[in-house]
Amino acid sequence: MSNHRDYYPEEADEIKYRLEVAGFEVIEMLFDVPNPNSDFNWAYVNYLQVGSKIIVPTFGIPEDKLALKYIRDANPGCVVRGFRMRDIAKNGGALHCITWNIKKSVLPFEPEEKDSILLF
Repeated sequence: MSNHRDYYPEEADEIKYRLEVAGFEVIEMLFDVPNPNSDFNWAYVNYLQVGSKIIVPTFGIPEDKLALKYIRDANPGCVVRGFRMRDIAKNGGALHCITWNIKKSVLPFEPEEKDSILLF
């Protein structure tokens, strides 16, 4: 769950409760960094997963490293990489929002595991 608690604690409690009642294990992304960036740090859960590959929006802020760790820990066996999405997130979305129409991977190659950020 995104860092909803930092801005709307009562609503975060309700969302967490409802998800847990439905059988989900909820891990909240809480960021212990100086000057958290509320303009972007909500968007990490708006990632794209295709099979065992996950691309996480990143923004060049301290929260990026922590968010990648949260997502890697929650998805063992997946390759998790960051992709700079600052300009897109400014308009209220990120990877999941802009990729709803992707049916399957169309890359003619597999990105190398050592790449930490995908660049197109």
